[in-house]
Amino acid sequence: MMGNPLFVDTMNAMGGNGIAMGYGEVFSALQTGVLDGAENNPPSMFTSNHYNAGTKFYAQTNHLIIPEIFVMSNVTWDKPSKDEQALVLKFSREAQMEQRALWDKSVAEYTVKLKVAGVEFVAALFLAGLLPGLLLGEMLAVYCLYVARKKNFPKGEVIPVKQALKICTEAMWGLMTVVIILGGIMSGVFTANESASIAVIWAFFVTMFIYRDYKWRDLPKLVHRTVKTVTTLTNNTYLILFYINIMLLILGTLMDMAPLILILTPILLPVVKTLGVDPVHFGIIIRVNLGIGFLTPPVGSVLFVGSAVGKLSIEKLVNAMYPFFFGVLLLLLLAMVTYWPALTLWLPGSMLK
Repeated sequence: MMGNPLFVDTMNAMGGNGIAMGYGEVFSALQTGVLDGAENNPPSMFTSNHYNAGTKFYAQTNHLIIPEIFVMSNVTWDKPSKDEQALVLKFSREAQMEQRALWDKSVAEYTVKLKVAGVEFVAALFLAGLLPGLLLGEMLAVYCLYVARKKNFPKGEVIPVKQALKICTEAMWGLMTVVIILGGIMSGVFTANESASIAVIWAFFVTMFIYRDYKWRDLPKLVHRTVKTVTTLTNNTYLILFYINIMLLILGTLMDMAPLILILTPILLPVVKTLGVDPVHFGIIIRVNLGIGFLTPPVGSVLFVGSAVGKLSIEKLVNAMYPFFFGVLLLLLLAMVTYWPALTLWLPGSMLK
């Protein structure tokens, strides 16, 4: 951290170990693994070349800016006339607004450069998946309602308002998991992986100590079930994206998402960049394709989880899932995500300017 006693003492007071380090030493510290991250705004991250020292992820918190401060003593301030003082205040306010505009322009410019250099903006990628995710949820909800009415599935009882409020109150503990994940990522407090880990710890705490759905003696059985479930588990841009979708859908049925992302991203990302496809947009295309792979045999891990939870055979579950694919529901969403970039890029573009 900066060699300022205020920063060092603050870090120590918060329980950390504040160690002063010159800014010129940060690059080598990142490169050698002494540091695993550095606080930067996009312009300084690019100009300091930190993105070439192993820092390929950028958590956007929008909190880091060093303002230019104009200080004047009362003795100096009292010397000009009232009209001159008014001019100083007027031009100071105008300079403030101009500086903000120039700063926003600089951040936008260097953000693009960092993305081109392969830096992943965590908040942007997360936000990009929000609208497609909501759209998928709505499409599935409408289809499920249609099937339920067509096949005359039994209806649940109408819940009184008082009981509904009670249920919502009790559910708040579980819904805090969503707050931890979304809030952690969007605030920059956690990375996506850290948010997921903390959410798991929170879910375990809520399950065992608040809802008490399971007893401690049930843990070995739960672990066994989990282990058992896991172990069973051209130059035409549009045409190239179509072929990539086909490839990802096929591979998604044969391999899990994590290894496929690690294997394919370094290969495919340079290709789509040459076609002018935004890296954030392409990241969502990959995630939607491989998300569909979660639902398709033979390695559809979600199918095995659903089979274990619902106590249904894989055959029955797959038969029930056919309409979601051959009814073009998921494939329609995939086509919209692929060929309608605004669906993924509008929200991060609007919120992260």
